[in-house]
Amino acid sequence: MKKILVVSGHPDYKHSVANRAILDEFHRLVPQAEIVYLDAEYPDFNIDVEREQKRLVEADTVVFEFPFWWYSAPSLMRRYFEQVLTHGFAYGSEGRALHGKKLIFSFTTGAGEDAYSVEGYQHYDMDAFIPQFRALSNLCGFEWKEPVISYGMMLLDPNDKEAAERFNAAVMEHAGRLAEAVK
Repeated sequence: MKKILVVSGHPDYKHSVANRAILDEFHRLVPQAEIVYLDAEYPDFNIDVEREQKRLVEADTVVFEFPFWWYSAPSLMRRYFEQVLTHGFAYGSEGRALHGKKLIFSFTTGAGEDAYSVEGYQHYDMDAFIPQFRALSNLCGFEWKEPVISYGMMLLDPNDKEAAERFNAAVMEHAGRLAEAVK
């Protein structure tokens, strides 16, 4: 059986709305997946590098899941990349531990998809922000898979009756695409 590792980089997962709902639904769809909640395990940002590298080595498929903040991953997820994906382990002449493992980035945005266009208020398509993640994948020898992205999740308040249906549909759709991607 393929081993799936999901690394949740939400810095406050307990208070997350969209990312928590997506991962809860994903875990229902793919119960064998191991989900690591960085904020719960490392609230002080002191990541157990050996433990996390072991988890990565044991996985066949890796998912980095987080809210898209300030055009990148949140600081806790970035810290994970910096601390865990080290030279000699993840890259470099002897860093081949992750070669051939499938990698999927899964994230949500607060702004709607129309904001991520030249005409939108971000002034860039989402494709302009993806190269940093693709470069990480390439450097570490992962097998790149297209990211799973849900836009406008802050605009879909699950407590608003009218928006709740759209929110639930977006959560189910994201979790379903992610479950399909890890197969």
